[in-house]
Amino acid sequence: MNDNADHPLFVTDAQAARRVGVPVAVYRQAAAILERQGFPRPDPMFHDRRYWPAIRAFLDRRAGLDRSGLTLQPDGEEHWD
Repeated sequence: MNDNADHPLFVTDAQAARRVGVPVAVYRQAAAILERQGFPRPDPMFHDRRYWPAIRAFLDRRAGLDRSGLTLQPDGEEHWD
């Protein structure tokens, strides 16, 4: 398996939408809105493609996950009695 060809680091909107699991039109609308919150912008050095690991990290943080996959949001006060 050629990992580079199957999973490129810099992806088109269509490739990113497919990985995220939404239609391209939905992805493009969401990306335009989320860029104001730090969603990775297209990189002109790479044919205006976005860096997939940065997209994934942004979406993981937005969903409340850190790098280890653990939620960062507290679930309430602990009572040990």
